[in-house]
Amino acid sequence: MPEKLSVKYSLSAPKKYIRRQRHEKDPGKYRNQFQRDRDRVLYSKEFRRLSGKTQVFLSLTSDHVRNRLTHTLEVAQIAQVTCLNLKLDINLCEAIALAHDVGHTPFGHVGERTLNEIMNGCYRLIDQQGNFTDEDKGFKHNLQGLRVTNELETLYENVGLNLSNFTMWGIKNHSSSTYPECESLFKGKCYLDRNLKTCNNNGKLSTSFYNIYDNILRQKDSVNEAWSFEAKVVAFSDEIAQRHHDIEDAFFMNIIEPAEFIDITKNFFNDFLKYEDKRLLEKIANSKDDRSVFLPYVSKFIVNFFNRELIDNSIKNLNKFIDKKPIIGKNHFNEIYNEIELSEIKNIIGYEKEFANKEKDFKEFLKEKIFSSFEVQRMDGKGRYIIRRLFKAYLTNPNQLKDDTLGFVYRIYKGEREKRPERSPSKVSKIREAICNAEIKSDPRFQISLLRGICDHIAGMTDRYAFSEYSELFES
Repeated sequence: MPEKLSVKYSLSAPKKYIRRQRHEKDPGKYRNQFQRDRDRVLYSKEFRRLSGKTQVFLSLTSDHVRNRLTHTLEVAQIAQVTCLNLKLDINLCEAIALAHDVGHTPFGHVGERTLNEIMNGCYRLIDQQGNFTDEDKGFKHNLQGLRVTNELETLYENVGLNLSNFTMWGIKNHSSSTYPECESLFKGKCYLDRNLKTCNNNGKLSTSFYNIYDNILRQKDSVNEAWSFEAKVVAFSDEIAQRHHDIEDAFFMNIIEPAEFIDITKNFFNDFLKYEDKRLLEKIANSKDDRSVFLPYVSKFIVNFFNRELIDNSIKNLNKFIDKKPIIGKNHFNEIYNEIELSEIKNIIGYEKEFANKEKDFKEFLKEKIFSSFEVQRMDGKGRYIIRRLFKAYLTNPNQLKDDTLGFVYRIYKGEREKRPERSPSKVSKIREAICNAEIKSDPRFQISLLRGICDHIAGMTDRYAFSEYSELFES
């Protein structure tokens, strides 16, 4: 048996560069800084709501398909195993993993895309969307995670959870912060619009609104970003968890047959299968008629296979990086950390190149097989329709919004985003009276503030609550 690979020195995030928006006392002798971050996320409302949000298949479809919360816990498990083997900080890794999807919408990625279309003015609800500047535009779940933890959640008497810069950087960078060129165009005109109007965005979907959070991602006493290898680990763990549950959920929904899984796996990864992988595939083949045995074996295979490839190659890359710099110990890494460019660490955590290409093809295959299926497309259509109808209803009559949401809209309009919401009946009543004022209602900046507040409100909904709101507004 070959000797187990090991990283020469720990290159975990240096705690000396931690900063928070608000200064806090030392966390005390029982918890460190990153454990404090993890616990704040764990006890937050947005984290709890993940249990009611779609991963791929609507959470109401089956008791056994994944929701955002079960997905998040699986990401945390995979990331912790990886970090342990790479000598990284498990507490930071767990904090990022638990927080990585708190900005996600109901109805999965179709909810995200629908809110982004509205917040880019692609789907026009009011004329003011034509007056969007770049700083008004966009929605993306990882960037919304910064907004949730920095402004929408509250901690004691303060706005935001006041997480560390390292955790916030990990939330942002677990996924891309930009969208590809828009596919909703026909000869420069948008097919989302019945009249095929010319695209105001030239096919570019912006997320520039979230630039207001750039400062919270900086290192202490530096303009450089608070990057970490732990954040890179969580990003890959997210992908591994997605491959795993996409396949398992597809079995529950009868989109993939057991025998087909074995053929798919060998077709894409035969050159990378080791002895233990082939033995496990034999067990999978022999148990394909008994799903109570078959599914656990499939889960074990997928997670072990991808995680092993990630860990082994990342250990090699970390050691090459240590030799190249050269780094002569953990303390030395801490000292030179803020001199390291992001481009230098871009591909250190990851798969070997040939395996990465196969994994990319595998991901594309699953996308075509699962996400283009009738079951997913039908549910996506329903989710898109409900979000659009709710958005339009709230715009038409903002007083249908909850007190906290309306208060936040008014604070955005008044430039008081960091002020804790007023909850006394008299204050709420005054805000409701104010937004009925014709001058305020017609103010373009109020309209844009209202759009953002409604976007935040809908993004925070669970699937069930979105269905309930739609029923209350349109079916009762």
